[in-house]
Amino acid sequence: MTFVTLHVPGSNNNLGRSPEGDTEFAERNKANMTWLQQAFAHAKTNNSRAVMVMQQANMFPEMPPFPDKPITPSGYADLRMLLQQETTAFQKPVILVNGDSHYFRIDNPFRKNAPPGQRPPPSLENFLRVETFGTPNHHWLHVTVEANDPNVFTFRPRIVAANVIKRN
Repeated sequence: MTFVTLHVPGSNNNLGRSPEGDTEFAERNKANMTWLQQAFAHAKTNNSRAVMVMQQANMFPEMPPFPDKPITPSGYADLRMLLQQETTAFQKPVILVNGDSHYFRIDNPFRKNAPPGQRPPPSLENFLRVETFGTPNHHWLHVTVEANDPNVFTFRPRIVAANVIKRN
């Protein structure tokens, strides 16, 4: 398995807030992209069964259930494109773990829309995004890694009883 962490914060990856922030973004984004390429190269060289990428930001803020309007320019565009390219070339399971939106979900945001009346093409089949719990849902996620399982990763949400609100 290959695990890689990237320094990708929310709020558009710190792009568009100030000139200093834009400089910081450019340098950090370049480093993140190099690190991501090196991680996939390592995974290929070592015949890893899967790659897990972990970061803070939700790079897909336009996705429901809390869609935001896309920010232009996007501080995530280059990294998203590279992640999609590397995932496609890798052809084995790739998991992106992020927090940021505080909404637990497992989905595949690498989808394409189809023209009206046509069926959309399949999502990138070897990619999943796992967004972890966050405020106000204080729970956790149990991840099992099994090299012999074709999907490699199994995810089990764990609800903390002490954090469950009693409802009538």
